[in-house]
Amino acid sequence: MLGGANAPIRWIAERGRVQYDAGRAVGILGIDFDVTHHKSAEAAQARLASIVGLSRDAIVSFDFQRCIVTWNQGAEEMFGFATAEVIGRDLSSILLPEVGRQRDSIFQDIEAGRPVHDFATRAHTKSGVDIDVSVSASSVTDQAGSIIAGSVIIRDVSAQAEAERETPRHTAALERRAERIRDLIVTQENERRRIARDLHDQLGQQITALRLSLAVCRERASGDDTLQQQLAKAELVATRLDADIEFLAWELRPSQLDRGLVGAIDTYVREWSSHFRVAIDIHTSRLDEDRLPPQAALSLYRIAQEALNNVAKHGHATRVAVILEQRDERVGLVIEDNGRGFDAIRMNAGPQEQRFGVTGMRERAALVGGTIDIESAPGRGTTVIVQVPLLAS
Repeated sequence: MLGGANAPIRWIAERGRVQYDAGRAVGILGIDFDVTHHKSAEAAQARLASIVGLSRDAIVSFDFQRCIVTWNQGAEEMFGFATAEVIGRDLSSILLPEVGRQRDSIFQDIEAGRPVHDFATRAHTKSGVDIDVSVSASSVTDQAGSIIAGSVIIRDVSAQAEAERETPRHTAALERRAERIRDLIVTQENERRRIARDLHDQLGQQITALRLSLAVCRERASGDDTLQQQLAKAELVATRLDADIEFLAWELRPSQLDRGLVGAIDTYVREWSSHFRVAIDIHTSRLDEDRLPPQAALSLYRIAQEALNNVAKHGHATRVAVILEQRDERVGLVIEDNGRGFDAIRMNAGPQEQRFGVTGMRERAALVGGTIDIESAPGRGTTVIVQVPLLAS
C-alpha cells in the first residue's frame, strides 16, 4: 500500500522471481502490480454485501431458470423461509403467484435488460399467509456488461394496503353515522315542535287558568290575611311557572328563524338576557343569508341556545358577549362569558352526561361542515367559537 499524507492510497501487489546469470542465481527480480482497482471492487462488493445483508427489505437474486440464487436476512424475516429452504427454488412459487401472464413478461424484461418499475403484487409466506408487496426488479450484469442473473427488491406494504382497503369502509361508516345523526336531529326538531305545541296549548293554558283561579280565591279571602298571603305566593309561583313554560315553548320552536339568522339570534339573546337577568353585549353584522344553508342556520341557532343554557345552568356568569358575523366564506359565532369556567380537558375526557351538551354542539357543527372550539379554565369563564362555511357564490 502506497501513499503520503495527502496522496491517494494505492494498493500494490509484489511478486518476485530469481534472476540467473550464466546458470547461476545472482539475485531476485521484483515485479509490482497496481491492484488498486481490484481492491476498490472488492471493497465495494463487501459494502454491497453488508447493505444487502442488513436491509430489512427482501433482496433476492435468481438465474435464467428463475431459481433463487441469493436470499438475504430481510427475505428470511419477511417470508419466514431460511436461506437453505429456498436456494434453487423457483421464485415464482413465492413471488408473483397471481400475476399470470404479466409474470412471464416481467421475467422476460429482466432477462433482456429492460427496466422494470415498481409494481404491486401478493407473495406467499411460510406460515401460509399472503402479504401485499411492492417489487422492483433489475438485471445483474458482469464486468463485461453481460446479463448473468436477475434481482428483485421486495418491500412489505401490507399495512399500507390494508389501510387503503379500510379507507372506503371507514368512510362509509362515517357517512352512515352522519346520516343517523341527521335523522336524529330531524327527529329532535320534530319532537321539539310537538312539545312546544303541547306546552303552549295544554300546559300553558292550564297554568294560566290556575293563576286566574288563585287570583279569584285571593279576592274572596279578603277577611283572612294569612290565607291571602299564601294565595298571593301561590299566584306568584303560578305566574313565574307560566312565564317559564312560555319561554320554554318559544325556545323549542324557533319560528323567528324564518326572518333570518341575524334577527333570530338577536331576538333570542335579548329574550334570554331578560329571562335569566344576565347582561349581554351583542354584535351582529349582515350575513349573505342566501348562501347560508337552512340547516347551517338552524345549527348555529341551536348551538347558541345550548351555549347560553350552559351559562344559565353552570356558568354563574354576570355578563355575556355574543358576536355573529361573516368573514370571507364563513359565518362565525362567538359566545363568551365571565363565569366560573371549567377544566376543558377533563370535561372532554369525562362521561358523556358531564359534557354539558358539547358533543351535541360538535355534531351539529360537523354535519354542516363547520368547526367548534371551546376554551375554558376554572375561574376564567368560557368561550365558544363556531364557524360554518357558506355555499359557493
